[in-house]
Amino acid sequence: MGRELFEAYPSLVAEANEILGYDVRELCLEDPKRVLNDTQFTQPAVFVVTALAWLRWRERNASDPIAVAGHSLGEYAALMAAGVFDFRTALTLVRTRGRLMAEAGGGAMAAVLGMSAEAIEARLRDAKRDDLHVANLNTSEQTVVAGPTQAIEDAAVLFEGDPGVRYIRLKVSAAFHTPAMEPARQAFARTLREVSPRPPRFPVIANLTASPYPEDPEDIREVLAAQISWPVRWYESASKLLGYPGAEIEEIGPGNALTRMMAQIRERPMDVDISIWTAQSESEPNRETEPVSEPALQSPPSLRNFQPKRARELPAGGRVFAYTGHGSQYYRMGEALYREHPGYRAAVDACFEVADAKLPRPLGRVMFEDYRPFDPFERLRFSTPALVSLGVGLSAVMRERGVAPDATLGYGLGEWLAAVAAGALSWRDALELSLELATLIEERVAPGAMLAVFDEPAVFAREPECFEGCTLAGIDFSRHFIVSGPPAAIEAAAAAARERERITQPLPMLHALHGPALDAVEAPFLARARAVSLRPLALPMYSPSRRAWLERVDAALLWEAVRAPVHFLDAIEAVRRRGGLLVDLGPSGTLAGFVRHHLDDRGCSLAALNRFARGPASLEQLLRQLEGDAQHSQQRVSA
Repeated sequence: MGRELFEAYPSLVAEANEILGYDVRELCLEDPKRVLNDTQFTQPAVFVVTALAWLRWRERNASDPIAVAGHSLGEYAALMAAGVFDFRTALTLVRTRGRLMAEAGGGAMAAVLGMSAEAIEARLRDAKRDDLHVANLNTSEQTVVAGPTQAIEDAAVLFEGDPGVRYIRLKVSAAFHTPAMEPARQAFARTLREVSPRPPRFPVIANLTASPYPEDPEDIREVLAAQISWPVRWYESASKLLGYPGAEIEEIGPGNALTRMMAQIRERPMDVDISIWTAQSESEPNRETEPVSEPALQSPPSLRNFQPKRARELPAGGRVFAYTGHGSQYYRMGEALYREHPGYRAAVDACFEVADAKLPRPLGRVMFEDYRPFDPFERLRFSTPALVSLGVGLSAVMRERGVAPDATLGYGLGEWLAAVAAGALSWRDALELSLELATLIEERVAPGAMLAVFDEPAVFAREPECFEGCTLAGIDFSRHFIVSGPPAAIEAAAAAARERERITQPLPMLHALHGPALDAVEAPFLARARAVSLRPLALPMYSPSRRAWLERVDAALLWEAVRAPVHFLDAIEAVRRRGGLLVDLGPSGTLAGFVRHHLDDRGCSLAALNRFARGPASLEQLLRQLEGDAQHSQQRVSA
C-alpha cells in the first residue's frame, strides 16, 4: 500500500523512517520480516499512508472539508488534517500507541453481522458474558465484540444459529477498544502530557463521544487517551456527518472499508441530533485555508459533559493492602497466630469449615500437622484455599483493630483477596472458587514447575536459548522475575542459570501457573466464575495482571489473575507514584520485599508476617506502626 504516495513525498517518508527507526516504505511494500500485521508496525504504517493521502487530497482541493472523522487509528490522521498535531508529533504518538497496545495485548475480536448492537449486548448479558465487550459500533448491522481469546471462540455459538447473522473472527491479536486496553490508556495519557495539541481548524468528530473534539488542550488529551479503551462509535459519528445538508463523504487512506460502511449507514442512518449543523448553504464560500465559517458548527460540548467512568486510583499518600499468591505458601504459615489470636482464628475457622466440606482431609490438619519438616507445600488443592484462608484471617485482624486500606492489590491469586478487601467479592465465593480452580488444575492440567530468577527481566527475551519452552510468568522488580513451564524446561532453565552464575529459586509448585498450560481449564472455570455475584468496587484496586487501576471486577479478571503474567513491578510504580504505603498481608512478606529491593529500601512497605519471626509478634509490630499516624506518615514516599 502507498507506492505512489511514497514516491510523491520522499522527504516525509525519510522523516517517518527517522522517527520509526525502520524503512516504512519497505514495510508497506515488501514486509520482509513479516511484521506488518503486528499492531505496533501496522499502526505507524497505516498512519503514514493515510497522512500522505491527506496531503495529496489537500493539494488537489482549494478548500478545507466541512468536518473530518477517523475510525480508530484514522482519528490521528483526522487530527493532523485539522492542524491539532503536525506530522512528526502525530506519527510519534501513533508509534507509542501501537507499542503500548501491543504490550497490553492478548485477546481477540469478532465482527457480528446482521444484528443490532442492542441485540448483541442483550444476548451477551443474558449469557452472562461479562468478559466480552462491544468494541466497534460500525453500522446498524455490523458490530465488533472483543475479549479473551477463548471467550471470543466460545461466543460463536451465541450468534451462528440465527438466520442472516454471521460471526467472523478478525485477524487481530488483542481486544482493542475494551477495558483490556486500560493499561495502554493510562500509559498513553502520560505520553500525551508531553505534547501541546492545538484547537482544530475544522471539526473532528471523535470516536469516543461522536461529537466534535473540544478545543481545550487538556480535554483533547483526555479524549484521545480514552479512545484506546472505549468503543468506537462510528455508526453515530458517520450518521452525524451524513446529517449535514448535501454531505459528500470521501475516504482518504488505504482501502475502501469506510466507503462500504458509509453506503450501509446512508441507507439506514442512526437517528441522531444534527443540530450541531446550525446553517445550510446551497453554495459554500471558498474557504481556502481559513477555518470553516459557514455553515458553522455550534461550540463543541466540553468533555466535561461526557464523563466516562474512570477507575479510581490510590489517594495520595494512601495505604494499600497487598495480598500474595501461589509460591509464597509454606506449611505452618500463620500457625502461631492461629493458636494465639482469637479474631484471626475465628475468621480462619470459618474458611476451614467451607473448605473441609470439599477436601479429602481437613485443611487445618494439612497446614499444621500432616507434613514432614522442610516439605514444600505443593499440592494446589490444599495450598490454594490455605492462602485464601490466611488472607481472610489477616484482613479480619485489620478490621478488628480499625486499620483500613485506602486501596488494594494482589499478586496472582492475591487479586481475588484484593477484590474481597475492596468489597467486590465475598470471601466465601473467593474460597469456593479457589477450591474449584485447584481441582480443575490438578485433574486436567499436565504437571509443571515455576522458577524465580534473580536477574533483570530483560534476559528472558535477550537469552531465549536459556528459557526454551518457558513462559515469562511474572516481573516482580527490576532484578527478579518468574518463569513457568514443563518440569524439564524449568530444570533446563535452572541449569543454564547456574552456568551463568545466575541465582534461581524453585517455587513450591507442581503446575505452571500464569502461562498457557492453564488454557485447558479456562472454559470450565469461567463458567463457574460467571455464576458468582460480583459487586462494585468500594475501594480503588490495582490489578498487576491488567497493569491498571480497575473500574470493576469481572469473571474475566478472576481468570486473568492466575493465567496472565503478573506485572508486579508496574504495581510498585503505581503505588510509588501516589506516595503510597504497601502493607503486605501475605504469609512471607514477599511483596514487601519486592518493594524494598526495587526502591532500595526506601521505607514504603511493611509486612504482617514472615517465615522467620513469630506471627503474633510480627503482626503486633505492624499494627502499632499503622495505628500511629506519625509513624505511618514517615513510611510514605513522595511520588
